[in-house]
Amino acid sequence: MKWPSFVPLTPYEEIIAGIPEDDFVEIEGQRVYAPVRGEGPAVVLLHGFAADSFFYRDLLPLLEKQYRIILIDLNGFGLTERPEDPEEYSLRHQADVIVRVTKERGCQSFHLVGHSYGSGIAATVALSNPELIDSLVLMAPAWEIKRPPWYLRNRLSAESLHVAARAMLSSPERFRKATSMAFHVEHPEADAVAEWYRRHILVEGFREALFGYARAMGSGRIQEIDFSSLKPKTMILAGREDRLVTLASCKKLAEKIPGVRFEVIDECGHSLPEEKPEEVAQLLRGFFEGGSVTALP
Repeated sequence: MKWPSFVPLTPYEEIIAGIPEDDFVEIEGQRVYAPVRGEGPAVVLLHGFAADSFFYRDLLPLLEKQYRIILIDLNGFGLTERPEDPEEYSLRHQADVIVRVTKERGCQSFHLVGHSYGSGIAATVALSNPELIDSLVLMAPAWEIKRPPWYLRNRLSAESLHVAARAMLSSPERFRKATSMAFHVEHPEADAVAEWYRRHILVEGFREALFGYARAMGSGRIQEIDFSSLKPKTMILAGREDRLVTLASCKKLAEKIPGVRFEVIDECGHSLPEEKPEEVAQLLRGFFEGGSVTALP
């Protein structure tokens, strides 16, 4: 059998070369990428799996004149330093990091937005620190991730997953095809966007991050999130044509959250802020301010 060829991982110091030091927060020796843009009430944006804060590039200019935006790259992605301890990829640990970053950034409270897998981290923050959250927004929340069977949670299976993931990421074409599932209408810069994410995943520490997430998803913690106990006002945003987190799944979650606001964006897939940034910004502003939201066309 021919062993797959892997592209080399980029050294972490090389991937962050030229990035201003002020864009990082150090948490127990780990550099967390957490740039701040704009002025006003604080808004924290969390991306989903296999993405990073670049995900919000089109939404940022629509909000930063009115809000102080804090973008955070989650462990294993983007410009955040990859931890070696698999426990640091758990929902609880990452939620704790989010809280510590916001305190370092001087936030007394903040609006919290999470997309897909990042919604689970956002909900965990809101459950453990409700006093910090002015409002909570879950976009295409991936809350029904099935726990893999026991025979896929051992070390051998993790090593096989590592080989498969490195092989897929080593091919721009294969990775580009995989990311296309996140869109209803192809992004006009789809190739460049996919290559950005691919390059910022293939960074030193990739193997540790993959094992950490395999452990986190196999732990069952995502399935155990008690969404019914959320105290902050909460809104779910769903893309009507989302093929990864379906509209039915979003509606099912909405039924669990008392007083939740549920909004659907038409002609939109999983990557809401990349596909429909203006509509997302409009809904967020209305929800943050507590007023009515103008009906979307």
